[in-house]
Amino acid sequence: MIEKIDIKYFKGIEDSLTLSLPNHANLLLCGENGSGKSSIFEALKMLFYRERLLKVSDELVGEERLARISDIKNSYDNKKTGKHFEISLDGVVCNEELAASSLEVYMISCDNLKVHDIIALEDLLTDVYFPLFVQESIDFFWSAEFIEKVNNTLKVDFFEDVRLEILQDGDRHLFKIVDNNHYLKESQKLQQTFNEARLDIIILAIYFEIILYASSVSKKKVLILDDVINSLDMANRGLIARFILQKFQNFQCFIFTHNVSFFNLISYSVTNYKGNGRWVQKTMHEFKGKHYLSDKSYEDSAAKIKQAYHDHPDQVENIGNRIRKHFENLLAELKNRLKISIFLWRKKLCISLIFSNFVVSNYKVIYFTLCTTCMQIS
Repeated sequence: MIEKIDIKYFKGIEDSLTLSLPNHANLLLCGENGSGKSSIFEALKMLFYRERLLKVSDELVGEERLARISDIKNSYDNKKTGKHFEISLDGVVCNEELAASSLEVYMISCDNLKVHDIIALEDLLTDVYFPLFVQESIDFFWSAEFIEKVNNTLKVDFFEDVRLEILQDGDRHLFKIVDNNHYLKESQKLQQTFNEARLDIIILAIYFEIILYASSVSKKKVLILDDVINSLDMANRGLIARFILQKFQNFQCFIFTHNVSFFNLISYSVTNYKGNGRWVQKTMHEFKGKHYLSDKSYEDSAAKIKQAYHDHPDQVENIGNRIRKHFENLLAELKNRLKISIFLWRKKLCISLIFSNFVVSNYKVIYFTLCTTCMQIS
């Protein structure tokens, strides 16, 4: 497994960035768009799938071929410094793709969930960065046995009242979505019939079941997810978080997100419940062109934000983001202190407040004062 990754001069990273994962811990990373987390995701892609990223047409030969590969490789260098990127794994500089036998790495990003008119198995396997042998198993994924696994996940884990059927269309392997409640059976123009969130859930269910089936029992496995919950509401995000934590316990997981609520949801689960493994929790931000990783911390306050606005009234967007993040963190803390039990049942969010245990760890009762501008906790 992975204990340390060093990234230098890669895309938006001007100098160096180190991810330390002692004892092969999982990683939970939160950062705004532009903070640099996507550069880390792309660096991991270069680390494990370099050959695919640098692939060029077979029609190019000799010096022309080498020049084209060099151009693609140089496009990943940080443009400001002009230096060539360098990626190290556990202290070893990786100038070539890691041996296929060392780790099984599965990478899914939000871009892989973008559906147009159809869901085709060939497209799903081509878009993501999975081991090559997964693509070679396409015949199994086009079987009634596998489709039943996906349908069971949709029903039992994600509470979706839809089923998938397989549809051969020439050389294409298409999925038909069946919604008996609304008398729908569609394999074309899916976005005109189903909303984006439902389609994302379906595609994630397919991907997750492919990984769980294809992954080797004996090899070390890594799952890397980048902002895969963007279109989902809070209930569905909770279901995705629960599925990942329950089903991928034998994987080293990297979860990147810009969504503070999703970050808080997973953070609270891995911090307060046993059986979720070891996790390193980081936040990421960019300042004056440099990128910084910090341990999870909610040290911001209304007073600090107000002072920042007083000192820098022109930084409206930055101040606004701080207000939003601080508000979301306060809501998460409020939920935790109230000991809210959340039960997800067929997309209905039921909240049970346990008033009999209405105390915090320091044995002080929490009281509420509703104001016109905010809720104060004293």
